[in-house]
Amino acid sequence: MRYRYETPRWVVVALSLLALVLGAGLFAVLFVWGEWDSADPLPVRLLLVAMAVVFTFAGLRPGNWRAWLYFYADETGLHFPSDCPLKSSSTWLHVPWERVGDAWATQFINRRKGIALALALDKTEIDRYFRNAQSTKRILGRIEPREGYFSVGYSNAFQRPGTVVRTLDRLKQGPR
Repeated sequence: MRYRYETPRWVVVALSLLALVLGAGLFAVLFVWGEWDSADPLPVRLLLVAMAVVFTFAGLRPGNWRAWLYFYADETGLHFPSDCPLKSSSTWLHVPWERVGDAWATQFINRRKGIALALALDKTEIDRYFRNAQSTKRILGRIEPREGYFSVGYSNAFQRPGTVVRTLDRLKQGPR
């Protein structure tokens, strides 16, 4: 059995389409703006051009159309990509179940629900695969691993946290 913790494809497609629609809408506003107001407020127009370009490029970028895979689990352990969204140059960190501590459902500081994982990792693995989580911990003043485990959290990727934890626990216990 293989379990993937990822943002569903339909969400990724919807967000990319929304970015394209917003970009096109802003370009349309710019196109007809001259007929609305002859005063031509340049700073506002420049802001709209910048926003239209950003939204359009975000919607057209191929990497944004792929599902965002945060990790996957199988009977051998957890596997974390070096990049999210995945790139062709992404490498994978395999953490065997023996090095995985607890997994639990939690509510983060921003009131979003998600899961947290305790992983026995060395500094090189943390630096390579969890540099964003490490920056967050530095801001919160929690740099050192607790009891030898580095904790990492994932907010809800349109999956129920309790179900995710139960699935991971089943995989960790192995076949019965």
